[in-house]
Amino acid sequence: MLRVSDPDRFQKISSGVQSIVVTVAVLVGGAWTLFAFHAQLQVENAKAQLMKLQREIAGEANVELSLSAHPLPAQTRNTLYIAGNLAFINRGSHVTAIAIKEDSLQVRRVIVQDGLVSYGQAVNVQVDPGHIPFRTTSISLFPGVEKRASF
Repeated sequence: MLRVSDPDRFQKISSGVQSIVVTVAVLVGGAWTLFAFHAQLQVENAKAQLMKLQREIAGEANVELSLSAHPLPAQTRNTLYIAGNLAFINRGSHVTAIAIKEDSLQVRRVIVQDGLVSYGQAVNVQVDPGHIPFRTTSISLFPGVEKRASF
């Protein structure tokens, strides 16, 4: 059993020890918080999550574009025909419009020789008139809807 001969003195000493322990605990907790937030990139992660949430609330268009093409047999020696598909799909949450000009899609011959790359003259692609004409000014894309153009 512990005997205290002077209770006032014991109370002062235990109060001082308690103050020191609480101060050390606050300092260790603060240092851990700084480490967790800065060393583990918590600030950057929190900002990225906030930006993602703000974009989702505001809504945005996210257009995915895919292009597939393959060569066709040429009718003359200096002619190359390419058939293909251009697909647009809006993976976002809002309607968007894509502006398209008549010369939006071009083909170039790529030549690689001795590690050097050179490009031929650009040729405008003619779109099949039965599909989305590239002469239009824009294509409206609703969320989840896909539109295709053949060339």
